[in-house]
This record gives sequence, C-alpha cells and structure tokens, in this order.
Amino acid sequence: MNLGGRGCSEPRSCHCTPAWVTEQDPVSKAKTKTINSDNTAKTTKLAVTAMLAALSAVLMFFEFPLGFIAPSFYEFDFSEVPVLVGTFSMGPIAGAVIEFVKILVKFLIKGTSTGGVGELANFLIGCSFILPAGFIYKYKKTRVGAIVGMLTGTVAMAAIGVVL
Repeated sequence: MNLGGRGCSEPRSCHCTPAWVTEQDPVSKAKTKTINSDNTAKTTKLAVTAMLAALSAVLMFFEFPLGFIAPSFYEFDFSEVPVLVGTFSMGPIAGAVIEFVKILVKFLIKGTSTGGVGELANFLIGCSFILPAGFIYKYKKTRVGAIVGMLTGTVAMAAIGVVL
C-alpha cells in the first residue's frame, strides 16, 4: 500500500510525506527573496543615513569662526560634507533628512540661544545647498554633474541667505 505518492517503498505509509507537501512553490520563494532584499536595502539606507547624520552632528560642534573677515556668528561649517555625501549617494530627500537629524541632535544636546530661529535658518540654508546639488547629480552622475550641482547649490544658498 503506497499512500505517500512518488514511489515510497516503506511498508508503513504513516511517516512518508506525500510529494505535494514537500515541494515548494518557486513563485513564493522568489517573492520572499525579493522582499528580504528590499528590507535589507531599506535597513542599509536607514543605517547609513543615521551614521552620516551622527557624524555631521559631531562636526557641527567644531566651530571655526571666520575671524576678522566677517561678523563673529559666521563660521565655516564642515558638517555639510557628510550631508552632501549622503545626498550624492542616496538622493536629495535622504540629504534633507540627514540635515534635519543633524540640526535636531545639536538642538537636543546643546540647546538654542536663538529660540529656534538659528536652527531653522541653518536647516533652510543647508537644504538650499544640498537639494539643487542632489537633484542635478541625480540626473547627471558624473564629476561635472557634481560640480555643477554644488555651484548651483552655492548660488541658491546665497540667494536664500539674502532673503533670510
């Protein structure tokens, strides 16, 4: 008596598994692999965004005043470099998120002396630099695209800075 399907040679069929139970659906296996790779990519992007935001927040604590050239509140800010790297590698929206988290971390750790106005201005100025650079680089991923994007971002940052 062979109830197990596919030629089970065991005399008792109670421990033989039918073939239709052991075969896996190749379509659902492919879907699972795609879902897992999508989750891995999202997790990687989140982790890189968090690391770049943390690095940027730490760099924001180092203050390099321009000295006698400009008023005392003007400073050279190295914290935009990790934001720009994140923007070029993951897109303009990720760059804006890194910029926001950077300012939020500094606000939570150091507080504010401007009632949040300085932090808002820093966010707007930073976004006015990274968003044009990121969008231009997104469509022209070359060295020239990066340079044109950064130059465009610099002009946009100066224009927004005049308004603010």
